[in-house]
Amino acid sequence: MNRVILIGNGFDLAHDMKTSYQHFITSFWQKKKENILSSTDWNNMHVFTYEDEYFEIKSREPRSSLLRKLSNYSKFNWYDCLPSPYIKSVPDNSIYTELVFKNNFLKRISNKQALKDWVDIEIEYYSALLECIDNDEAILKLNEDFRTIKIALLKYLSEECEKNPPQNDFIWNNMFASLEEKDLVLFLNFNYTRTLNSYTYETRGTQTINIHGELNKPDNPIIFGYGDEMDDSYSKLEKINNSGFLEYIKSIRYSLTTNYQDMLSFLESDDFEVYIMGLSCGLSDKTLLNTIFEHQKCKSIRIFYHQKDSVNDNYLETYINISRNFNNKKLLRSIVFPKPKCVALS
Repeated sequence: MNRVILIGNGFDLAHDMKTSYQHFITSFWQKKKENILSSTDWNNMHVFTYEDEYFEIKSREPRSSLLRKLSNYSKFNWYDCLPSPYIKSVPDNSIYTELVFKNNFLKRISNKQALKDWVDIEIEYYSALLECIDNDEAILKLNEDFRTIKIALLKYLSEECEKNPPQNDFIWNNMFASLEEKDLVLFLNFNYTRTLNSYTYETRGTQTINIHGELNKPDNPIIFGYGDEMDDSYSKLEKINNSGFLEYIKSIRYSLTTNYQDMLSFLESDDFEVYIMGLSCGLSDKTLLNTIFEHQKCKSIRIFYHQKDSVNDNYLETYINISRNFNNKKLLRSIVFPKPKCVALS
């Protein structure tokens, strides 16, 4: 039986790669803080301004006071110490420091500390998208802000991917366990990184499809957005005569390469089992995952879950996410392996 291995961000994390959303946003704000702390734009009147494409800070207080205020915040949301928006009129002797965002989507995701996975950001984008219905200017601004965040993300991942993590023998053994010589393996990689490369061997009949694109590969551009055409609100977006509402819908972006059709060709070739390694299976990929999970030739689904500590893991969380990608719940219960038949990826 052929095997389809779904590779998600948890696969990178199992190799000690700092590629999660939390890694990105923490690094983003830490660097911004360092830029501000090292800025020389101060004068004798203690007036300070900092501005980039994301936000602007204006301050009129002693330099030592502002530096101490910023330094005391170590988390990514250190800017909580700065009020916004600007006070329009203040006495000349007032001491104040204020921040205003230019990128509203950055403000939106930074202020929600509950967001932890990339799928959460994509769902947040979709929520913001629905709020823009009947407002053409708002969708232009949202997509511009989202595009800017995407560029920052790709820059961060490109730097992180300069590392070359070693192969994990336990993971490798599980990937290829119980395969017969005639069996084929498809790695369906949802990551943009190259961590998977050391596991792919042509001699084992493997094929890799980087379904969401690759870093620095113009012929396989990065896909970052939302992908649930089954959502009740999606039809509303399709009916709007403004292509901006569909610009970052994944199923639209799949048309830029042959990746999706290549995946379908593999699924049709023979019966297959699915291994899930580090993929959350969230709703932002529902269109694609439903196609795989409810395919007539999909015979089983095995979860390689994350062992958080000696007691807690994310098996049930992943199972719940998988269930949301099934229309046929009876099929769900018959082909998804129960926890005792699954193992921890990390």
